Amino acid sequence: TRMFALLDADSQSYIGPECIRNFLYLHCPVVRRRDGAIACQVDRDDCLSSPTVDEIWNTVICCDPKYKTDGATTGTRIGIEGWMILCRLLALVHEQESQRRFASRHLQQMMR
Repeated sequence: TRMFALLDADSQSYIGPECIRNFLYLHCPVVRRRDGAIACQVDRDDCLSSPTVDEIWNTVICCDPKYKTDGATTGTRIGIEGWMILCRLLALVHEQESQRRFASRHLQQMMR
């Protein structure tokens, strides 16, 4: 909840997708790595969009019981409940990434 309070610079109790995108790019190397792999497969020129962040964002707003849609900017913002869902999702992503790396290292050692 402290991180949510830091990201909520306007003290509106809601944060938007750009704030989440910046947070994920700074603190989640898994997101950058997956976006890089997708960009290589698809050969995209649009470096501003992130399919990984878009998928995470859509999942979070679908699960957030109190998401708020701002009609003026046609943007969706999440509250503290959505933030907690995002944190759980990121914990799962990091756990799966660490398991993948462990399995890869274990396989390399077995091949020697």
